[in-house]
Amino acid sequence: MLYYPNWHVVAKYLFKLVLFATMIALTSSFYQDNGNRVHFTYDYEDSTSLDFYLVGDIGGMEILDEQKNPINHAPSKGQMMVAERMKELIGNTKLFGEKFFPEFVLSLGDNFYDSGISLKDADERFLKTFYKAYGGIGLQWITLAGNSLLNIMYIVTI
Repeated sequence: MLYYPNWHVVAKYLFKLVLFATMIALTSSFYQDNGNRVHFTYDYEDSTSLDFYLVGDIGGMEILDEQKNPINHAPSKGQMMVAERMKELIGNTKLFGEKFFPEFVLSLGDNFYDSGISLKDADERFLKTFYKAYGGIGLQWITLAGNSLLNIMYIVTI
C-alpha cells in the first residue's frame, strides 16, 4: 500500500479543485444580487476555452518583533515575482496557439501568512499584502479559505 505522509494536503487541494470544477459545470460571469450573494456564470457557447489563473499559498510574510509576535505584514519577494508574471502574461503570451486572456483568478487558500486574518485587521492585511502585490492585475478573484484563514470566502475585484 502506498502511504503519503501529507495526504491531508493533497486531499485539501483536490477537494477545492473538485468544488471549483463543480461550480463551473453547474453554472453558466460574476454578478452580485441584492442580497449581496455573488454568482458565477459562464456561457460555453461563445467560447472554445475558459482561461483563468489558479494560484495557492500566496500569503506574503509576517514581520515579527523580538518575542516573535507579528508587528507588520508585507508581500514576499516570490509573491511579487508571481504577480508581475501574471500581469505580463495577460494578452501577450500565446498559450496553446491563442493569446491568454484570463477571466478570473481562483486562489486555493492560504492567502495570508502566518496567522491568517481577523475581521478587525482584514482591511489592513488586504492593503499591505494582497493589493500591494496583485492590485494591478485587474481580474475578479475567487478566494477559498485555507487553513491560514478564517472560515469565510472573500470575493474581491482588483
